[in-house]
Amino acid sequence: MFDLIANSADLLNVVKAIALAMLSILLAWGLFYGVIIIRDVLRIVKDLKEIVKETKEGVHLFKTKAESGAYLLKMLSQSVHKVADVVEEKMDKKKKAPAKNKNAKKKK
Repeated sequence: MFDLIANSADLLNVVKAIALAMLSILLAWGLFYGVIIIRDVLRIVKDLKEIVKETKEGVHLFKTKAESGAYLLKMLSQSVHKVADVVEEKMDKKKKAPAKNKNAKKKK
């Protein structure tokens, strides 16, 4: 009734079936790990893209802040320069005005 192996051809077929089953299991295991590896690589690439995006945004923000800061420093510098010019003119006028008054007093 359970006489599976009657001759050498039957033995060969059983060995082929076992080998095919083992090959199928090995192939399925390899595919499973291949898919897991590809999934992990895609996650890493996604994370790297996110990091690059955040870095670009940070650089852009820094560049914008630096440009606006440089503009503000330029405006501040120009304002200080103008104030210094006005003060210098006032000082020159004060120096010239007393000299005229002293000359007027000497003439009297």
